[in-house]
Amino acid sequence: MLNIPPTLERRYPTLRFLVGLYKVVGVIALTVSIVIGSFQLVGMSRFSLPLGFFAMLSTLLIGAAIAGACWLVAEGIAVFMAIEENTRMIAMNMNTGAAAPPAEDLKRLVQQMVDEQINTNHRLDALVNTLVAMRGNVSSGVQGIEAIVESSKATATILYRQSNK
Repeated sequence: MLNIPPTLERRYPTLRFLVGLYKVVGVIALTVSIVIGSFQLVGMSRFSLPLGFFAMLSTLLIGAAIAGACWLVAEGIAVFMAIEENTRMIAMNMNTGAAAPPAEDLKRLVQQMVDEQINTNHRLDALVNTLVAMRGNVSSGVQGIEAIVESSKATATILYRQSNK
């Protein structure tokens, strides 16, 4: 089993801040380009609709390119930080010697699992045998109750006939 620390130290707080900042700047650039593009379409359509549409489209494309570039830089930094964290975690596991258990340990664990499965099978067999025996006892009990019911009917019939004489 890997020795994963419960909380891995979070390094590079400035880079984490920059990731968030680049993402926010990207969203703001896209939003601003949409707003400016809308105003350009409305404002320039007084002179020429195609000119207003071209101005809006160029503003949206430039804003989307800036937003995409900001988001790309943010994700690139985040990937490098994730690679660093994973590499550090693997190095820590290798230093503690918990990278892979020896073959003898694996054989022992497999044998323990087999022994536990055999014990479970024996317990299940005993449970099934107990249930079969209980079913036999229940059948005997039901037959006994049926016999009592029949004798009670016979007794009730005899008593009824005697009381009617």
